[in-house]
Amino acid sequence: MYQLDVQMMGSTEFPILLKLNDGDRVDGYFYLETEGNLDFHIMGNSVIYKSEATSEGRKVTSGRFSFSATQAQGSTYTLSFHNVDGEKQTKATAFLEVIYPASGSIFTPLEAK
Repeated sequence: MYQLDVQMMGSTEFPILLKLNDGDRVDGYFYLETEGNLDFHIMGNSVIYKSEATSEGRKVTSGRFSFSATQAQGSTYTLSFHNVDGEKQTKATAFLEVIYPASGSIFTPLEAK
């Protein structure tokens, strides 16, 4: 299991890479902890899960996902948050929990300070 708080300014993206074996099962959820407007999607070779916010007012506040890795989707999956509040430069914080097999690997960007 991996838990993560993701903080992003407007118009930024936060990708998380998940390396899996064929047949590995992944479950998880996310929720928005602060004001903001986020998209979240999971990609293999194609879109597996998509939760989209819109600038017209539809906000994504939470979501739950579950999928199994397949050869057709590849071995590396990208879980990605995108802060769509570009004009306002609103900082958004989301919590993410991903449950995956111990044989899998997860990679997140490093932040230099």
